[in-house]
Amino acid sequence: MSFDTSDTVSFFTPCLQWKYILAYKGHGGFNGFIAPFYNKYLHRLERLTITQTGPAPSVQVFENEYQADRLIGDTAQTRTSPVGYIPFPFASPPAANDPAWIVRDDYFSNTETGPIDFGQVTIKKEVFLSQPYTLAALDADTDALIDSINPDDLPWGMVTPVSYDDFGGVATDNASFNLEQYGHTVFNAALTPPQQHFFPPIVFQQSPDLFEFESEPRFDSAAGYVYLPNGLPTAESGFDVPCGYAKWVSWVRMAGKYCLKTYYYDYAQKAIRSDCISGRGGCASSFKVTPPPPVPVIGQNAYTVLTPNGQC
Repeated sequence: MSFDTSDTVSFFTPCLQWKYILAYKGHGGFNGFIAPFYNKYLHRLERLTITQTGPAPSVQVFENEYQADRLIGDTAQTRTSPVGYIPFPFASPPAANDPAWIVRDDYFSNTETGPIDFGQVTIKKEVFLSQPYTLAALDADTDALIDSINPDDLPWGMVTPVSYDDFGGVATDNASFNLEQYGHTVFNAALTPPQQHFFPPIVFQQSPDLFEFESEPRFDSAAGYVYLPNGLPTAESGFDVPCGYAKWVSWVRMAGKYCLKTYYYDYAQKAIRSDCISGRGGCASSFKVTPPPPVPVIGQNAYTVLTPNGQC
């Protein structure tokens, strides 16, 4: 990193200020059926068909239908039959060559046939998923949460949490607990650098030590996200696994040069890559620091560190 003495105004004047918005968003809906079960769908139709042959042939069809709310995650049963929920064996999915099963990400069927008196019975279970809720849509909904707040109305030196409802049953004003649980779920509870960067500073203490200086490193990110996916491993039962997303952005007012370096991690806590861009700020206005959009093939966790008086 280069150092320019003309930029030291960042260190010594009230110009160095920052504020955060920390958003939480559940990834509501129903799991897709192809491992690793990351995809979500908002609509689920279940069909049970019982076909009986013999002297008294019959066909009985039962259907259940469910709709999930994209924003708050609530699920309503819109069509009800006497038959209960039809689960999928997420913990031990059927083999690809199992003739009793057809499995796609948005559909599965399981067919079993057995003898009865003077005939046979065939039981076919089907589940149809529709209205996909993609990771890109989840990120956009989280951005909408962030954009619903005017940063000009927020105090400097604070983190403001926001969500569509209570996050995981915990009030969103308890941002410290929420984010700590998120980070420690995805990463090791005994965090070490650079994993410590995954948390905004005020989540843990009131401190202006947001930035990373060459002479005295800090362990707070200027922006980042953590995505908690379904499973890894997925549920032991045949039901969907809760999952969600935490994302934080910051507004910074500072003079002089800076660099923003983004680090990407996969689900196994392995560093994938890093990117860096340079910029210059001023005391007259603030600039917004955001993490990149989540990309499943890269790894759905990232943080961005701001280094004053430096260039990439």
